[in-house]
Amino acid sequence: LLSCMEGCVSLTNLPLYADMIRAGWKRRQLDRIAAEIQATPTSRETVDGCIQGAGERLFALLQAEESRSLTPASRTLADHYLEMFDQKSLARRAEFGIPQLDGLLGGIDPTDFCILAARPAVGKTAFAANLLLHMAQKGRKTAFFSLEMSGQQVVERWLSMLCGIPQGAFRAKALAQYGAELNRGMAALSGLPIYIDDTASQTVQE
Repeated sequence: LLSCMEGCVSLTNLPLYADMIRAGWKRRQLDRIAAEIQATPTSRETVDGCIQGAGERLFALLQAEESRSLTPASRTLADHYLEMFDQKSLARRAEFGIPQLDGLLGGIDPTDFCILAARPAVGKTAFAANLLLHMAQKGRKTAFFSLEMSGQQVVERWLSMLCGIPQGAFRAKALAQYGAELNRGMAALSGLPIYIDDTASQTVQE
């Protein structure tokens, strides 16, 4: 009887069988991608194209693993009801540092995704740099991905904010008269948890 039970497919193990099938499918997809990479000619153009294509297919493979389902609002309400009264969650919120904006939006929660949009040349980058500098001064780890300005230009903008040195002085390399202010600003900026990536032509996915 035990041998019969062990040899019989049980609905209890259905999720395990599904995971095994899905894992086998993913493995076959990886094998195909690896075989295509190995068969790619060695010219630079074809290699770059192969890397791009393989990256897109691997990313699609990761997305295929995401589970999507409809959840009743009543269940979501029950799961998160107590969080509506949790004052400790306010400590995770980051403020913009602009009283009018903080009063309107209440800062940024960890799950928020905010988009700053406006016409060209109206100060979006300067505004974003101000927000990031304020959050870093509050101890928040921040990252600035710059598609337009170099890392040096971004740092000079922050030094200008911290020291009160006109940005024109950085462009003209006329900083001799601002030695004390510059040293003070460099020391302050060096101690902030700010990271910069000025790689050009980055995509949103990257």
